[in-house]
Amino acid sequence: MRTLRRKFAVLVLIVGTGVLLVEVAAVWGILTLQREIAWPMRSMETVLRGLHQTKLAARDLSLALEDILARQTSDAADSPDPDIDRARALAATLNRRLDALDESESYLIRSGLGSTRTLRTHVRTASEATDAARIEPAQLAESIRALAVVRDLIERIEGHVLGDSNFQIDHAERMRDLVLIVAIACFAALVLAVWLGAVLFGRWVLDPIGHLRVAAERIGAGDYSHRIATRGTDELATLSGDVNRMAQTIARMTDERVERERLAAVGEMVQRVAHNLRNPLSGIRSLAEVTREELPKDSDLRDVQSRIMATVDRFEEWLKQLIRTTRPIEIATVPLDLASWLPGVVEPLRPLSQIKRIEIRVSVPPTPLIVHADPAHLEHALVALVTNAIQAAPEDSPVEIDVEQAPERRAAIRVRDYGPGIPSDLRSRVFQPYFTTKPDGTGIGLALARHVIHQHRGTIAIHDPPADPGRALQGGPGAVFVVTIPTETD
Repeated sequence: MRTLRRKFAVLVLIVGTGVLLVEVAAVWGILTLQREIAWPMRSMETVLRGLHQTKLAARDLSLALEDILARQTSDAADSPDPDIDRARALAATLNRRLDALDESESYLIRSGLGSTRTLRTHVRTASEATDAARIEPAQLAESIRALAVVRDLIERIEGHVLGDSNFQIDHAERMRDLVLIVAIACFAALVLAVWLGAVLFGRWVLDPIGHLRVAAERIGAGDYSHRIATRGTDELATLSGDVNRMAQTIARMTDERVERERLAAVGEMVQRVAHNLRNPLSGIRSLAEVTREELPKDSDLRDVQSRIMATVDRFEEWLKQLIRTTRPIEIATVPLDLASWLPGVVEPLRPLSQIKRIEIRVSVPPTPLIVHADPAHLEHALVALVTNAIQAAPEDSPVEIDVEQAPERRAAIRVRDYGPGIPSDLRSRVFQPYFTTKPDGTGIGLALARHVIHQHRGTIAIHDPPADPGRALQGGPGAVFVVTIPTETD
């Protein structure tokens, strides 16, 4: 996480540097724009200065010509005029000023070609009259009028140039303000983009990675029930889903491993218990056999002793099957009619039920219901369920066993008692080895029963019994164990 934050800080630094460079470039662009706009202003200043100097030269020449004209009117016609040379010099100066203006491209653009030609014509007229060896009064008057036109034309050109300059100055200020506004808006947009990028990066990247880190710590500590809340369909969301599935798989595999270990321990214990029980059972059978032989042939006790011997033999067979069941189960399935097979399995349990005055009720369909099962292993699982029901049921209550066709090509076996029932929070644990709610229970029978049913590709579950107020008053809500077994092979 720290490394990612450092990388993100570097990313922000790079973006910030880019923003700074953009702003520097914007400032440079503003300054360049100002310089480019100021250049026409400076050239305009040169034009105005040249026009002013030309106007002054025209005025000086006009004054000089007026002095000459006044002197010629009062003096003799052939008397020399000392101001003629000065007028000629002023005319030359005026021409030079005008030539300097003509060389300015900015002047030619702003004054217009027509105004330039008119100004040049009038200046030429005044200069030619001034350069004449003897200036006639009519020519002097014409030159003075031409110079007046020159001054008037220069003033109009100056006004035009000034108006143009004011327009350009206003336009330049508007452009500067516009550029500044755009630059500020760009900077604000960049700042907003950086902030939004940081927020989205934290939400899209840092937060999911933080959840993944927490999940890794929790799962590594053994909390396989921890799940990551996934949002979206991006890569991190997909990775979070994969982590959730991995945790679920690890939890399932861990439960299976624990169950295998428990079953292995149960198998070892069952083998020891079965070995220790077989010797007393052999003694009981031998004693019953000797007693039966000593009784008279018409004695009713001979039948009791025979039943004891048959029960011991059957129990001995169960012990053998129990030992085989605790080993890795090898299911050898054969077609088995539950309708005809189930009553024989339940019959040996009736003496146990009679002790508690419990009636075992068996309900089977009138037609055969064929499943593919191993009779010995399935008998052991069903005996465990019925025995558990007999032990949980109160006196003078029934234990009901029903067999019927179930959906999806399955047969269902229901074993119901009217005992205290099993709380919903314990139903997921009753099939775990060594878990029991009975003071004298071992927690083995239901675990082995589930193992056998699963090997038959079947299911075993605890359902809520249907409402029966009369029975509830006698005992309790009871429990219903439902076993389903396929009726067809794959």
